[in-house]
Amino acid sequence: MDKNFIYKNMFRFMAGYDILISAICLVASFAPEIFFPTFNMPIPSTMVWLQMTVLLIMCLGIGHLIVSMDIKNNHGVLIVGGIARALTATVMFIYFALGEIGLSIALLGIGDYIFIGLYVEFFLYQRKL
Repeated sequence: MDKNFIYKNMFRFMAGYDILISAICLVASFAPEIFFPTFNMPIPSTMVWLQMTVLLIMCLGIGHLIVSMDIKNNHGVLIVGGIARALTATVMFIYFALGEIGLSIALLGIGDYIFIGLYVEFFLYQRKL
């Protein structure tokens, strides 16, 4: 199977994943009394930080969609996305270790590390690393 076909679909999947997770969290932010206790998390006094964060994640998903349309270009979003994913996943695991978030949320960080590995593999294939 053609590697470019695989990469296009991989970035489409990543786009869908980011946009779906963002949309779910954005909707859930309007019902914090349901969302946060479900994940063993205290309800924050404001949703602004969650909403701003998930909108940025949604933008990352749109970036993946743009990359999927032309995998030879637009790689800057992948570098920024890799840094964002590494930082976000690390913070998730720290807060999980501190007991501030539940396992189900921390597991999303594993997905971020998997995506980072796929970015590295893509850049190696493109000879950019």
